[in-house]
Amino acid sequence: MTGGQDTLRQFIRKHKLDAVSVTVPDLHGIARGKKVPARRILEGGAAPTVGFEEEAYDLVRLPGYEFETATLRFVYSSMTTPRQTYDYDMRTRARTLRKTQEGPSGHDPAAYVTRRLTAVS
Repeated sequence: MTGGQDTLRQFIRKHKLDAVSVTVPDLHGIARGKKVPARRILEGGAAPTVGFEEEAYDLVRLPGYEFETATLRFVYSSMTTPRQTYDYDMRTRARTLRKTQEGPSGHDPAAYVTRRLTAVS
């Protein structure tokens, strides 16, 4: 644990914070932020992740219309998997498929393979 983490944890406890919000500019200079529950910093735990079987894919978080909700809606797709919309319950970490885009050609994802390759330049 670094001295900076200890200082942050002391500050959170001293001021009895519920959450910490960090805002930084992205590559275009647009401010982007994330709010993290203070208990996660105090406990030192990592955020849960939503894992997928394929090596390469596209994942887009959809905007929510409820302010306080434990459900995150996202869209998943890859070169082999058509667009799928999921609800993810952040309390139970359960993922529920809500919709799958159907292709007119009768696409069979099992007939294809998506691979992520890297090359040294």
